Amino acid sequence: MIKKLQIKKGIASLSLATILCSTTLSGCVKKIDCDKQGEHAHLYTTEDEKFKTYRSGEFSQLPTSHNENTINIYWKEEAIPLTEEIENMEKFCLFKISDNVETLKRREKKDKKKGYQEYQYLSTKYRPKYRYGSYVPTIKYTTDKNHKELTGMVRDVYYQYQGYKIEYVNGKLNLISSGLVDSLEEIKEEYPYFNLKDYHQKSYSEPYANDKENIRNKQKQKGKK
Repeated sequence: MIKKLQIKKGIASLSLATILCSTTLSGCVKKIDCDKQGEHAHLYTTEDEKFKTYRSGEFSQLPTSHNENTINIYWKEEAIPLTEEIENMEKFCLFKISDNVETLKRREKKDKKKGYQEYQYLSTKYRPKYRYGSYVPTIKYTTDKNHKELTGMVRDVYYQYQGYKIEYVNGKLNLISSGLVDSLEEIKEEYPYFNLKDYHQKSYSEPYANDKENIRNKQKQKGKK
């Protein structure tokens, strides 16, 4: 049974300058010939066509972030009128939750099957200080249930999700993150967007007693008497 951490929903304001999408395109990216009139945005999808969003660019592919783990999205002919919301989503590399509900549900369902346990153990290291040193035990975790120095405590590892909203704060456009939640659909009214780079993250429960390990330890202690 998963014993989850009590995570409060909070907000974190991110600097516009640090998270803007990259507009630098590689030489192999082709400009698309489009005969549509007026300002409009085209549908772009990930390579597997599971996630979708709208962007104003007319390129065969666009990057969704500026770092080394860039995910490319690909141009589709479908287009809608360009809006301020789409422009802001483009600035922050965002996708709209309501446009991707079914895909997100499938991802969340798969993530639930990926949950696992980690076993707590003590790692003792020598830490020198001036003339005298000491051996300091440090709590660590492993997936090896037969690891040495197990404490008899475990924690659950599972996935939670993060959404975003865009707001003007002191006249400046800011990206505000939600706390981690069990499903993005639960928060889509208040936090309607997500970023492919960080929308799902590992979470950890509070450590709790591993009954099987504790029973085994008691049996070992009885055998020594």
